[in-house]
Amino acid sequence: MGLLTNLTYPKAAVFFGSIFAALLTPALPMWVKLVAIGIVAVDATGWHVALACFFSTRRAQQTYRRIMGWVDRIAGSSLAFLGLRLMLPSR
Repeated sequence: MGLLTNLTYPKAAVFFGSIFAALLTPALPMWVKLVAIGIVAVDATGWHVALACFFSTRRAQQTYRRIMGWVDRIAGSSLAFLGLRLMLPSR
């Protein structure tokens, strides 16, 4: 279920699509483009496997449950601050 959710999540596809469109020019050899895509795939897979292994431990789950409220507050406040900066006129 998690793999399917992650594979169909459009944010990652749009992000990497924009990066690849900007950096992987048509002049580059096909092997460079394939290697870049492979590196991203291996990196993302490794990251998600590491997260799954880490959060499958009881200690990590208990710690996260204990600090989850603060993590949510800090993340929400950070995003609100960034949103306000976008709304305010720049100097």
